[in-house]
Amino acid sequence: MWLQHHTLEGQFRLNNLSQFGFPVRAAPTLDVDWRNQTSFATCSTDKRIFVCKLGEAAPTKCFQGHQDEVNAVKWDPAGAAS
Repeated sequence: MWLQHHTLEGQFRLNNLSQFGFPVRAAPTLDVDWRNQTSFATCSTDKRIFVCKLGEAAPTKCFQGHQDEVNAVKWDPAGAAS
């Protein structure tokens, strides 16, 4: 997987998620954004956004309902929900 606009450390962490017990998505992951050192969100061609935490066996939250693939995901720097 390739991370656009992320650090090499972030790329390493995403590429090695399976080592932390996180299953790889069945559909292609299109983007990821790290919230902090352990939490991140991913989006995919499966029209869903997963909020994940390293060490958890499954996503902590799933957002669905998009009409088409989700191409980008970004955390709000203020931490506020829209």
